[in-house]
Amino acid sequence: MTQLAVISCFVWNHLSTFGLLTDVIGVALLFFWPPPAEPILESGADVLVFTTPEERKKNKKIWSSQLRNARIALGVVFIGFVMQLVGQIWSPN
Repeated sequence: MTQLAVISCFVWNHLSTFGLLTDVIGVALLFFWPPPAEPILESGADVLVFTTPEERKKNKKIWSSQLRNARIALGVVFIGFVMQLVGQIWSPN
């Protein structure tokens, strides 16, 4: 058995474990990069108070950054879920 085949067999047998670890990493990222929950509209305006154009520009950057980071974290969770599913359904054992 070649070294590549041994590594491939190891990865295949532990795919659901790697998926679980990926889920844990994704949840940790969500903890540090939560989705935007403040009352800021997509345009950058606050819902509750009047904002200046400079504040709107700053708020819009913050909002888009938080949204991007949260989408990355959710993507990592989704990839981990798919890895677990594939590891359970198509396991060679």
